[in-house]
Amino acid sequence: MISCLAATLLIVGSTGYDPWVDYDEDGKIDATDLNRFSKEYGTAGDPTKNVTVTNESLNINVINFPNFKVISFEGATFVNCWGQGDKLFLGIANAYNLSTDDPSLVAMRLDGSYEVLLTRTQFQAFTGLSFGETVAIYEAVNGDIFASTHPTPVKILKKPKDGNWEIAYSPSPQMKTCYGITADDGGYLYFTARTNSPAKRAIYRSTDKGESWTEVWSEATDWIFGIETHKNTVVAGASNAIIRSGNRGDDWSLAAVTGTVRTVKHIEGETWIAFCGASAKIFMSIDDGVTWFETENKLPESGGDVPAQSCLSPFGKAFVSLGRDCSVAYSKNLAVWYPTTDIFPGTRCRGVYATADHLYLGTFNAHGITPYYGEPYSGKLLIIPLAQLEPRQSPPPMLIWDEEPMSTQEYESKPIYCSGIEKQKFYIHSETLGGNFTIKVFDEGAETYREFSRTSIPANTLTEVTFTGRARLIKISFTPSAATTVSLWNFMEET
Repeated sequence: MISCLAATLLIVGSTGYDPWVDYDEDGKIDATDLNRFSKEYGTAGDPTKNVTVTNESLNINVINFPNFKVISFEGATFVNCWGQGDKLFLGIANAYNLSTDDPSLVAMRLDGSYEVLLTRTQFQAFTGLSFGETVAIYEAVNGDIFASTHPTPVKILKKPKDGNWEIAYSPSPQMKTCYGITADDGGYLYFTARTNSPAKRAIYRSTDKGESWTEVWSEATDWIFGIETHKNTVVAGASNAIIRSGNRGDDWSLAAVTGTVRTVKHIEGETWIAFCGASAKIFMSIDDGVTWFETENKLPESGGDVPAQSCLSPFGKAFVSLGRDCSVAYSKNLAVWYPTTDIFPGTRCRGVYATADHLYLGTFNAHGITPYYGEPYSGKLLIIPLAQLEPRQSPPPMLIWDEEPMSTQEYESKPIYCSGIEKQKFYIHSETLGGNFTIKVFDEGAETYREFSRTSIPANTLTEVTFTGRARLIKISFTPSAATTVSLWNFMEET
């Protein structure tokens, strides 16, 4: 059935309009029609490529569109998606029928092999609870897998590499959410938690491979999300805060920010970035997470409020799910961002992971009965070649100062994040004649300021300064003939 369906879809695409496939009768065949077509006629069978299934059977359907692939899981309301190396973890949920024995957690290798790690029946057998969804997962270097479960009471589960699932930790008071699990370079494990009665957000740590857990930080307030480590540094995102430890969880500090920080990512050296949900803001730290600044760079639209909101590809490209439709923002240099179109109409992104060649998106229904649970059955995995996302237009210049009132003193910009930039052009415009003009650009690679000076800049004329390197901060100073307003643009040539 699957191979016939794939062939039928390709015929439709090559022969033009077919009224029998135009389900919404809008005069065109698009992903909305094909989505409904696959639900109607493709609910079971073997995928179009060889797939090895172990542990439990999977009832899946694979559709090869011209530009991407869609994997549907029968009965799935939504699919949460995470990735580690060459493996995807898929949290599959059926919000309408919690009594079925649907696969709840699946490991999918990029070579096409699958393993059902956990079903509802298995979960209920050792917990006595109903299973909603998995919203955080981590595989340790020794092969042990840790996952959080929803709904309340949330548990931390552990599956030893060669063993069975067990409850690794059940906090008291009851945990309401756990959106992040990770480990540092030395093997210490961490997870974030939000609890009820009393309400608090907290971070827990295990120093013995998950055998025991200790609360190492907490605050009597709400919401904490993703967590990431680099060497001895641990950083977590939260509502209006970024929490950090520089010594593997022994001591903690909190940096106040304005926004709901969903994910934090270590970039290189002492540079970190953080993305918000329901906001286009990006925060950056250049001192290993101690202090944070809202950057001049912003996402083209608000980021999505989903568990696996952002990822970095092996070559430094960044992908962030957006808060509308099934769309993501992506960047080749973490400075200039592009939004995709609605990749699969009728769904929204529920998790994002990228390899060197492909983007993987978990989805749920965009028009469901609640923000999380959609109409049956829209949980899918989309596999998209990155070549399909290459920008088709030139990047716009970044406006650093917009008619900023200035006098005779030095002015410093907000931090700018960029990666893989070799050449940048700065254009400055002043309303009045200026003398002794100097622009200083902090070169992240050289870790020093480079100065570019002019004896004067004319009034109402764009003055260009070309800089080769990777800018972090910009300082300008000059002696204007009178109080003036200054505009400064940064044009980045992508590499």
